[in-house]
Amino acid sequence: MKLRKEKKGLLITSLKRCITILVCVISIYFKANAQQGCLLSGTLYTAKTSGNWFGAPIYSSSPSLATTCPNGSTIQIAKLGTGPNTDCVVFFLFIPFTGSEKTYTNFTCPIDDYLPLLFVIVTLIGFYTLKTYKICT
Repeated sequence: MKLRKEKKGLLITSLKRCITILVCVISIYFKANAQQGCLLSGTLYTAKTSGNWFGAPIYSSSPSLATTCPNGSTIQIAKLGTGPNTDCVVFFLFIPFTGSEKTYTNFTCPIDDYLPLLFVIVTLIGFYTLKTYKICT
């Protein structure tokens, strides 16, 4: 009986270690995929060019990513991280605009707009199944 309790305690300890290691590996993976961009008026500019503008890195005006999902869209957007918060510059028609450097990861917008339709379809299938098999009549 005592041996069984010791094995159970050992299993729980090793399970905690495995979960801790897994969480660390996942955290490192997501941190490793972070990239830097220049955030300016809700748009993230991702192409860093060579050179500086009074010490601030220069980013090209294209390509850029949105930072919020448009309604009903499944486009790629940037999820902002805590970045270095240093100044950066984006030029539009030779006019410099100052933004803030941020880290980001790409992800696709969720399809939450389709959930009510999915709920209705699943409900109808459920009612049809209940009626066909005469469950709850």
